[in-house]
Amino acid sequence: MYRILLVAKKADDYGSLYKYLTVTDEEGNIVPYEAANDDELDAQVELMLNSDYSKRDFIIVTVKDYEIDADIV
Repeated sequence: MYRILLVAKKADDYGSLYKYLTVTDEEGNIVPYEAANDDELDAQVELMLNSDYSKRDFIIVTVKDYEIDADIV
């Protein structure tokens, strides 16, 4: 699963602030855009590049899900 982060505020030395690209789901809620595969992601990126975005305006991230177990003594 992939998500796209948009530059919210540019800064030097990797200090830029990002926000998720959002969409409206079937229930009318605003949720982060998620692409389930490379083809969906490719279509979204192509759409963005053909509109007002340049390559420097966003990054693509992979969603990782994990569990942390801790023993507290």
